Amino acid sequence: ITWKRHELITSPIVIVNIDGFYDSLHQIFEKMASELFISAEEFQHPPWIFVNSVNEAIDFFRKEWQSKNW
Repeated sequence: ITWKRHELITSPIVIVNIDGFYDSLHQIFEKMASELFISAEEFQHPPWIFVNSVNEAIDFFRKEWQSKNW
């Protein structure tokens, strides 16, 4: 996430949250926003995306690839 913030990487950060494994990570991001560790803007438009399956991740990357042409 830090690399993304400093534009050291351009690819999206995709968190594959199978069976809710990363629900607690999402809660940490919420807490970071509520305590102003990250801005509300960054939380509303984060550099990461949560998906619930590998297929969703693949679909996301396909769409990103087509729209951004990395």
